[in-house]
Amino acid sequence: VDADGIDIDFEADANCSGWALNKGDKDCMKCETDSIIINYIKRLKELLPKHKLITAATTGTGAYGTPEFPATEQKPEYGINTGRWVNILRQQNIDEIFDMSYDGGNCFNVIESFKSFVSLTKNKTPVYIGLEVPYEPWPKRPDKENHVLSVEETKKYANYCMTDKNCK
Repeated sequence: VDADGIDIDFEADANCSGWALNKGDKDCMKCETDSIIINYIKRLKELLPKHKLITAATTGTGAYGTPEFPATEQKPEYGINTGRWVNILRQQNIDEIFDMSYDGGNCFNVIESFKSFVSLTKNKTPVYIGLEVPYEPWPKRPDKENHVLSVEETKKYANYCMTDKNCK
């Protein structure tokens, strides 16, 4: 197979702790799966030819929990994926990030999610905003209302991308 690379979609259940809870807090985010996925990506990088990409489909809250984007500024229902990608992306072994920002639900801020990934990678990794064609299936919980992406929201995200040099 002459693929252009490998896309990683890592959503394992894992405990993450040490979130920065307020702006300026010390950053000591850790997830129990950090070393597993970091070593896996490092090994992939060693095995793949240099021109092949390693991309990541990241959860929208995956870069929260840092001093710049504290976890307490996000809603608690974002759950176990909050901060999941912080230490993984700091390794700078991912060539492109696909922010699955469509998984956040009605209260989720897509642009803030994008900014959290750009901040974490220090503008060195392309970040793509993921939007889902309505009707989004998340959350599939009776106590939550499913989000439906509107034309107005799509225009807002497109306009943002046209004005932000980091947006892909």
